[in-house]
Amino acid sequence: MSDFIKLNILDGDVDEAINYARDHIFLDNLRNRPPFVQFDTKMRGKIGEIGIGRLLDLSGISIIKSDVMDDGTNVDIDLLVGYGTFHNKIEIKTSLVPDKWKTIDEVMENADIKIIKREEDYHFIPMDVCVQIYFNSYRNKRDDHLKRLKGDISKMTNDEIKSKLNVSNLKQIFVAWIDKASLINFLDSQKEKIWNFGMREFWRCPLKISRKPSEFVWFLKGGLSNNEEN
Repeated sequence: MSDFIKLNILDGDVDEAINYARDHIFLDNLRNRPPFVQFDTKMRGKIGEIGIGRLLDLSGISIIKSDVMDDGTNVDIDLLVGYGTFHNKIEIKTSLVPDKWKTIDEVMENADIKIIKREEDYHFIPMDVCVQIYFNSYRNKRDDHLKRLKGDISKMTNDEIKSKLNVSNLKQIFVAWIDKASLINFLDSQKEKIWNFGMREFWRCPLKISRKPSEFVWFLKGGLSNNEEN
């Protein structure tokens, strides 16, 4: 856990994320989710993106674009970043802790970075880096709370949404990341390359073989293996 990076959640971040969730149609491509669960997922995804963006900005890495639709793949790349001549497309995955694993240590031992399988060949995964963030809430427990909520989200104020979604209790940690070259090297050696959850298939990427958050900025600034493979 000493390798994790806590990403602060500022009140302004939450307002930005709520406004983003209001304005963007949610593609429910993983599992059937009630309205408040859908909204919460979209909101947390944006909070994670803002947190990573702030980390990079403070490290001197430029955010060139956010929410980039990759041409021809229909893939939403969260951040396109640059440092000197180095450019990387970053996909950010935000997750709640699965209830069957009670601690983050169990998550790190058993879970994967959630890299959706959109292509037939993993060599053509469009992102350069995939980041995994976890929020401090159990998935089923939070979903059960959200499913019981009533009301029209579109008519609620931001403060009302924050209260209903218990946003003040949320914390997020950046636990791991993987670069495309390392992912390809791992999958090349695996007989079983995919796993399933809900309505989607994912490329295997166990958290325990992923890279440390402490190496993230170094890599994006041109560290070993970066962009030689991109």
